[in-house]
Amino acid sequence: MSENTQVTVDAQLLLSYMDAQGLNGAVQVNRGQEHMGGLIVDSALQRRNKYGSTVAPRVAKIIEAWPKAVTTTGFRRLAGDGDTSTFDWSLNTGLAGLGKVIDWSSPTRLVQMAETATVFADHGIDTTDQLREALEDEHTRAPLRAQLRRIRNIGPKTLDYFDILCGITEATAVDSRIRLAATRAGIERQGYDHLREVMFHAANTRSWRLSDLDAVLWAAHED
Repeated sequence: MSENTQVTVDAQLLLSYMDAQGLNGAVQVNRGQEHMGGLIVDSALQRRNKYGSTVAPRVAKIIEAWPKAVTTTGFRRLAGDGDTSTFDWSLNTGLAGLGKVIDWSSPTRLVQMAETATVFADHGIDTTDQLREALEDEHTRAPLRAQLRRIRNIGPKTLDYFDILCGITEATAVDSRIRLAATRAGIERQGYDHLREVMFHAANTRSWRLSDLDAVLWAAHED
């Protein structure tokens, strides 16, 4: 069976499963962030962590504690540039200050946050609206994603997750919850690119926004 045919078959499996479960991808959901600090924290912590208990509370913490981090400039002024040579937990500034605000002790994730902000700054991206514009522009999308990909622990899923976080509606990030939905739908091929194409095809079949399909499956399949 060709790849295109398999995508079509698997998309129908997914839609049939959703119909049986009463899941409707037509319901529009906005998961975009307006606070750049919150977006950066969300993107760095979502990998291999429970969203409701681990990620969401820390996103809320930085939004409340660091309102000036609504921009990349404000976030970098508070969190520093990711230099760990002078990392000192007794400080309330830089990475240590960021760690205390979000109650996170692993320097690796904190460095990822700082390096993400540096990439945004290098591309002149100061707000989440500007990030969305850069990712929607065919001339700036590839260079931005390529530079983000060089950051440790940022892979295809996180790159796609940035689309969701900045409010792009034609976006999906195939994570463990989407894979669980695919498994329950009877889809055997679990490769990232394949499932991403299945999601695209399923959304187009029903004239749904891709991000809304992602959202309804993600909400219904907490792992």
